[in-house]
Amino acid sequence: MNNKNNNNIQTRPSFNLIPYNNNNGYGWTFSGFSHADASFSIIFNMTKTAVNIAFKFSINLGLTSSALVKEFKHYFGCGNITNNAQTSQFYVTDFKQLWHIIIPHFIKFPMHGSKFVSFLIFTYCMSLCYPYYGVSNPIDVILEVLKFSYFMNEGTRRTLEDYYNLLNEIINIYNLNISNFNIIPYDKGNFDIINWNPLFLELQHYINTFYVIPLDFIVGLLEGDGSFIIKFRKNELYAFMCKITTSIKDIGVLYAIQRRLNCGYIYSSNNFCKMEINKIEDLNNKIIPLIDSLELYRGKGKNLLCSKSITYAMWREGIKKHLNKEISREKSIKIKTTANKIQRTETINFIKKAYNVFEEGKKRKLTLSEFLQLHDLKD
Repeated sequence: MNNKNNNNIQTRPSFNLIPYNNNNGYGWTFSGFSHADASFSIIFNMTKTAVNIAFKFSINLGLTSSALVKEFKHYFGCGNITNNAQTSQFYVTDFKQLWHIIIPHFIKFPMHGSKFVSFLIFTYCMSLCYPYYGVSNPIDVILEVLKFSYFMNEGTRRTLEDYYNLLNEIINIYNLNISNFNIIPYDKGNFDIINWNPLFLELQHYINTFYVIPLDFIVGLLEGDGSFIIKFRKNELYAFMCKITTSIKDIGVLYAIQRRLNCGYIYSSNNFCKMEINKIEDLNNKIIPLIDSLELYRGKGKNLLCSKSITYAMWREGIKKHLNKEISREKSIKIKTTANKIQRTETINFIKKAYNVFEEGKKRKLTLSEFLQLHDLKD
């Protein structure tokens, strides 16, 4: 390392804390959603003479969820938004904003499971680069960050081949004698990052004190990974359910949610696991109040801001109508009284409105007309 770099390190700029909204409830909601859909990325920008390391926190959603993307920028008070024909992305790449806003948020409102591990690696690699802010990183720091970036394979999708391709580029740029360095990448299969660093162990202990997962964290996770489903069946007109789908590595998070809500069941399939809640009383008394609690932060009439807000509104309406006996899932509703006639009409109208709204509707074996005819509900 040359003297110029040493001098710069000693006089590196002081990073003043940038204030941000740290309301406890809403903070947990953003962490819950980030657990589902956020990404922590480490990027290597190559030139002919140097390697520059960049860090990025991002939320990338469909364009129909642009209101939620804007909410992230409003909440954190930093970052940028880019839109194209199909997607809307909130991202933060400024080192100071990441260090003083994004990282403190996720320490105060920590995530769980594999996303938490990615956050720890991201934070550790930023701490390696922190002393060299504004100057070039030394080669040993570059190689250490590279090894950990491969360790983040699940988040960055880098393969071992990608790792060695990057390594070879770095070797050529700096004309390295590689025998002087340990170049074997860290691997999730045989490396315990939590116990490797006392800071991480302390943070994990902090998380473990939240033995009851915060409800607002569940709200955010529902907005990200939740599905609000209406099934239309042959033996009964309709059924409501809510599902949370996540990586099999995060099945412990689903068990924590199950314990917290005291409902639902969990099953796994290939690399995914799901929690399903289908008792209408649980949906009405637990899930709907959770989602509607977002109005405390977003304003009356504003709960979900993502693309699933339309399906949720129809799903919620159907549950309320069913519990109020305005609609019925009995086959072939018989008209015996005026009330039966009104209920039949309301049921037909609800099915017409909801049948093809949900994604499942694209895969249905029966058309709307055939389904109504099957249940003797044709006008």
